[in-house]
Amino acid sequence: MSKRGGFFVRLCYGCVGRYKDTSKMTAKEVIEEFLKSKGISSPREFFDNKFGGLRQSGATSGALDSNSRRARKHAKLYYKTIRNNKYDVEKIAKNTGFNVEDIR
Repeated sequence: MSKRGGFFVRLCYGCVGRYKDTSKMTAKEVIEEFLKSKGISSPREFFDNKFGGLRQSGATSGALDSNSRRARKHAKLYYKTIRNNKYDVEKIAKNTGFNVEDIR
């Protein structure tokens, strides 16, 4: 198995290694063999089929889809918790220049 490479490369080595000796194959050859065995033409097609496509996530791993019902529910609960937090009012007032009563 390859000691280098991300999720997709390790997946390819794992799958192809079940039926073929990969010790003398390059990562590119293993990926090509994997795609051929699945009848897929590219890694993008694999991810589109398997996971509904690739998403640019920046540096956040496992982030909720911001358009999902679960994410909206989480946001409502999170912001309600923040609004009900009485202990930060003085800190916020000090850091923003707003008075305590306006923040409350």
